[in-house]
Amino acid sequence: MRILIVDSARRFQQLAQAVINHVFATLDVDAAETMETAQTLLKQRRYELVVVDVGQLDGGSQDLLSHMNLWYEETPVLVLSAIGLEDRVLDAIRRGAIGFVRKEHFKEELPQRIRSVLNATMRTEPNSLAGSLLKEQTTSFCLPNERQLIVKVNNYSAQLLQVFQICPQRDQMRILLALEEALTNAMDHGNLEVSSDLRGVDDEAYLKLLRERGSTPRYKNRRVNMAITVTTSLARFKIRDEGPGFDVSRLPDPCDPANIGRSHGRGVLLMRTYMDEVQYNDTGNEVTMIKYKSEQQGHSTDSAIWTHVQSPEILQLRAEMNS
Repeated sequence: MRILIVDSARRFQQLAQAVINHVFATLDVDAAETMETAQTLLKQRRYELVVVDVGQLDGGSQDLLSHMNLWYEETPVLVLSAIGLEDRVLDAIRRGAIGFVRKEHFKEELPQRIRSVLNATMRTEPNSLAGSLLKEQTTSFCLPNERQLIVKVNNYSAQLLQVFQICPQRDQMRILLALEEALTNAMDHGNLEVSSDLRGVDDEAYLKLLRERGSTPRYKNRRVNMAITVTTSLARFKIRDEGPGFDVSRLPDPCDPANIGRSHGRGVLLMRTYMDEVQYNDTGNEVTMIKYKSEQQGHSTDSAIWTHVQSPEILQLRAEMNS
């Protein structure tokens, strides 16, 4: 597997390559200083991920992200950002970037983001039942606070998304990343009650507290309950932790550039960007995320209307609401 890093600073290229090679023994890393060089490399080789300095993206129709969207739609793009470029980060995510990494914390964040993207792009063999035979599938999980289980849940979810043909591969990757963020939040911040305020400030203390809480019965025995429902029109993920919850009204706006640099707002930003609907319960310990089938996007009404979307009565009600 191969990754392309596009950054005008050769020193940063070298540091990023060293970090990636140290963590991922099976990844090859190429580097480019300009868009022209990147385009040449993209023609020559297949990349699982492109990492680009957001400072090189001008938001126009000719920048590298637009080029990727046009010619390499299935290849995810991760942006790197220094402080002060928050508006460009938001624009890149809205235009299809898979996420972002802060340069001041790239040694810790870049491997994490690469691992998440690669896990989300893993190809799985779909169930042998043809999608045309299945009308709805609901599965419930009860998960301990073990992050390695998230990949397994994502692989299962990917199979359902493929069987029901909910969306193209690129959107499927985004759904799985949003799901990973929601499950991680439920485990770390919900059940283990570890505040995200430590992330990006003292990552070592953050991880140490996670380990301590993970071995303390008061927190360890809590579970994440999850229900996945996929129909011929949507995929719905309901995730509930057993923690005390939080005041949803105090959740910072993740689309505010001032909040881009905060680690604890990144997951919410990606969830709201990649999913069509994101709803919390009043307690703040349950989130429901919905992704509509590609041809249904833009026709969202209340999520309850979509629960039994095959019902003629519901279809008529939806038609009336959209008229």
